[in-house]
Amino acid sequence: MKDMHQKGVEVIVFTDVKEIANNFPSILIDSDGDYLNALIMNLVLSQLLSFKCSIARGYNPDAPIGVTKNTVTY
Repeated sequence: MKDMHQKGVEVIVFTDVKEIANNFPSILIDSDGDYLNALIMNLVLSQLLSFKCSIARGYNPDAPIGVTKNTVTY
């Protein structure tokens, strides 16, 4: 992990170890949490992974291809 960080790779660490969290850009996870906290954390991580993958592929997640906004006023 240190080698990747030194080479300029964007590293985000999700951990419950404070020593690791202090050395890298990280999100400290409470290891004593209940299942709901774990579920919410996994949802957030999944969204972050999807965002990063779409950016890496050259897609704009704010303007997906094939999706248009239609407004009808009566």
